[in-house]
Amino acid sequence: MSATTDRRADAALGAATVSTGLMAGLFYAFDVAVMPGLAKADDETFVSSMRHINRAIENPVFAATYVGSLALPATAAVLHWRAGNRKAAGWALAGTIGYGAVLALTSRYHVPLNRRLDAGGSRSAFEKRWSTANLGRTAITTAAFACLARALHHKP
Repeated sequence: MSATTDRRADAALGAATVSTGLMAGLFYAFDVAVMPGLAKADDETFVSSMRHINRAIENPVFAATYVGSLALPATAAVLHWRAGNRKAAGWALAGTIGYGAVLALTSRYHVPLNRRLDAGGSRSAFEKRWSTANLGRTAITTAAFACLARALHHKP
């Protein structure tokens, strides 16, 4: 393949690594700071804060990073495969699969819990389940990030 294809593949992989790292950091921040901080708040403050956070996060920048962390590694995997860099493509594919699992986990746990809380749900029905699922989301996103970082080190 051409040098242009290689540059595109490398650019997609670099962007994928950054976006996935940002998502891993966001989830990690909730594990180590946001949720432990809110755990010390009274119920009304906890629920109000989570509602505000859930509304604030629904913005174009977050959406681009959230979706990009699936689209970019998938693109990088295809481009590296076409460029003949099978090892980088394999690691990028692993990152794509990992982040896909994160999207599934988010859809299965976080989105319904957030909606229930917003509709008047209670802290007791939310906090432990949301936090436990977020630990999984953090671990899987970090593993996906590690796969993409590994892909950066493979040249054909």
